[in-house]
Amino acid sequence: MAMAKTCTSGAIRRLGNLEWSAAVVLVGLIVGATMATFHFEFWTLQPALAPVRLTEYGLWVALGLNGFIGLLCLMGIAWFSRTPMSRLIPDNRQLVLIGVFTAAVTWFAISIGRPWGLSPVFPLGSLNLLQDYFPDIDLDFMAYWLQPDRESVLMEGVWSDVLVWHVLGLVCGALSFTLWHLNPQRDGMSVKDVLPSLIGGLCMGYGAILAYGCNIGGFLSGVASGSLHGWLWLAFALTGVGVYHVLQSLVSRALSTSSSHSVVASRSV
Repeated sequence: MAMAKTCTSGAIRRLGNLEWSAAVVLVGLIVGATMATFHFEFWTLQPALAPVRLTEYGLWVALGLNGFIGLLCLMGIAWFSRTPMSRLIPDNRQLVLIGVFTAAVTWFAISIGRPWGLSPVFPLGSLNLLQDYFPDIDLDFMAYWLQPDRESVLMEGVWSDVLVWHVLGLVCGALSFTLWHLNPQRDGMSVKDVLPSLIGGLCMGYGAILAYGCNIGGFLSGVASGSLHGWLWLAFALTGVGVYHVLQSLVSRALSTSSSHSVVASRSV
């Protein structure tokens, strides 16, 4: 996400905002997600802990534990970023927006019978291509496509998946806002940004399939459903972002030092 400068849902929204860098990220998302479907069985056969649902201990216990874990995460972010806690706590307007968004996510989960998550859409981007041009690949017996909700899509076609229509609605809504805006902001993507966006999208697509979602599907829906998986997702996501920024800083510093030495050497000659 740090490399692509967006998440999966954000890339879809940005495409509707006519940000062309999002198109590169989406190509990476589709390729990465498709690769993950081929490796899905391998990962599901690895040793794993039993599912942990905080709601098994009661609603109030689950709310209290989620609140406590959230507070610990907030304190950790404040300490790591050296930001005062008061600046991280949302104001009243932001709290209202959070409430509206949470209600929308809850309605989405109730309407389709599962938590919010758009990641299963990305393998569909290559489904028809694989079926038409690679008939030797038997998708019917791949573990990913044997899942009940994925098997029905494989049999009935891409347009039978309600998530496809949700994605189209998200793109159309963002596009309508952009076109309605008197001065739409379009990003100017340089050539040097293509490779990071593509690699970032590829990693996100692969990880989102295995982790059952990205920011919203993996973290928010995981926490909202009472699963400990959401908090584990957040811990590893924050770790990954931190590692990326440290490596980026080291590489930038090394390149800067190398270029300065080259300038000094050329001047001495």
